[in-house]
Amino acid sequence: MRRWLTVGIVLSAWSIAACATILGIEHFPVDDGTDATQDRGSDEASVDATEPCVENLALGCQASCPHAFCDDFDLDDAGIGARWVSSYTPSGGPLLRLAPDGGAHAGRIDSGTSPPFGFEAFVTTDAGSSYVFIANKLDRHPPGPGFVGLRYRFQTVVGALDLSTLGGPVPDAGAAVVAMLGPSAFGSPVFAIVITSGGFYLVVGIDPTLRQINATITEIATTDLKSFGGQPFLFDVFVTTRARAIAEKLTSCAKVTESTVIAVRVNNFANGCTALKTDLADLVWTQDPIIALGLGTWTDGTARLVHDNAIVDFLE
Repeated sequence: MRRWLTVGIVLSAWSIAACATILGIEHFPVDDGTDATQDRGSDEASVDATEPCVENLALGCQASCPHAFCDDFDLDDAGIGARWVSSYTPSGGPLLRLAPDGGAHAGRIDSGTSPPFGFEAFVTTDAGSSYVFIANKLDRHPPGPGFVGLRYRFQTVVGALDLSTLGGPVPDAGAAVVAMLGPSAFGSPVFAIVITSGGFYLVVGIDPTLRQINATITEIATTDLKSFGGQPFLFDVFVTTRARAIAEKLTSCAKVTESTVIAVRVNNFANGCTALKTDLADLVWTQDPIIALGLGTWTDGTARLVHDNAIVDFLE
């Protein structure tokens, strides 16, 4: 069932943390906790435990490696966002801002990078910003001695990006937000993956209503999005130590001198990296972050994205 929502006022989606705590909202893990080796002999179980899982995103979450969080939007029978929460729809669903003389919607569509379904986010307006996101506060991860942050992965097809005026944090461009990640503390600055018709950017210092709070911009890649046609982009967002980022072949982190970074890789062809400072440099917040996925624009125009395979892994 597809669910459409409109709201007349804008509240911060980062109030989800308090909402989830008060209501005792359950988050749905992909892994049911069953150990596939439990009925085997101890020797065989020991051998299997050392075999690495090879990820195949084309198979979706249900046939993929185990993750702390995974949604391929194929099992959300109650509507889009059944594995997510928002301040407006505590049982799951999109956070939606309808701009004057504009529109926004979110829905489950019969296509995706891992069939059969994907998450469509669409906005159009001739009166300023508009957005639609689904958001989730992850359950707290008990860190081991080797804990070094997290990876947030998702795939996105850019169906349309026709922004008629300039606006947003990227100079001389019309920009759209694809996804956000940040601490669960109310009012904390968050990270956003931003696209324009000419490239990809990491923006540090905005909030979910798209206000810019001393935003800093890191270029990931400049490229003509139209040259990729309808092919999905694979985004990997790492919040981790500089050493771990370099080990993950995020080469741009070699130029950063601070010990904690956020880095973004797109389709293995480009990556950008920036240092984390002040409270964000303490990776404790990554043990129970909030993630958001969808679409937001600062300016007039139309945009449409289709997302699939949203995954979070804690790095040990």
